[in-house]
Amino acid sequence: SEESSRTDAGGDSSAATSSPPSPRVLPSATGDVLAELKAFLAQYQLSQYFEAMAAQEYDDLAMLARLDEADVEAMFEDIGAKPGAKRKFRFAIQDLRDARSRQQADQPPAEPPAA
Repeated sequence: SEESSRTDAGGDSSAATSSPPSPRVLPSATGDVLAELKAFLAQYQLSQYFEAMAAQEYDDLAMLARLDEADVEAMFEDIGAKPGAKRKFRFAIQDLRDARSRQQADQPPAEPPAA
């Protein structure tokens, strides 16, 4: 299986600690995407979808955060998500997006071009 070889480049484990407490929803620097997916799903009581998501290669949290609405709907169909689970997934994916936005906001600004 090639899942463990895929990582999200730039995962910084030194994220600011002043953020309000929230589930850990960003990939860690370990690169163990399947373990991260399993832990993420457990946080939202969606563990029963782990096998289906891994089998369909919805296994990268950074990728899940980037899914648009059509992609989310396709994922629901691919994994056989029930109506209540769809709502949980929508909250979970929004949390991923919010955490991603916070992480990007915490990054130092790019150096301005030399004048």
